Amino acid sequence: VPLDGKEVFDLSQSRRNRLGASLMDLMFREILEWRTVQTDPHFGNYKVVLGRDSDIDRIVLLDFGAVRVFSKALHHPFCADGSRLSTQKS
Repeated sequence: VPLDGKEVFDLSQSRRNRLGASLMDLMFREILEWRTVQTDPHFGNYKVVLGRDSDIDRIVLLDFGAVRVFSKALHHPFCADGSRLSTQKS
């Protein structure tokens, strides 16, 4: 279903909160782990697969025609090993 569809709006607050947290997790993974970001992030490029008989819903990404790959040089100051934030102080 569309991310901004009635079916999503009708979910419980806790399920919508989990979807929101998943979108934030996705954004940080794109930047900090994969170094690849979808540069056309609008509601049409995301769908939600609603879980049957459970609260487990999944976000589906569409249209990777516009992406940006971050170089390791740009990425390094923000991540220690590409998968977690650096704990070094400047």
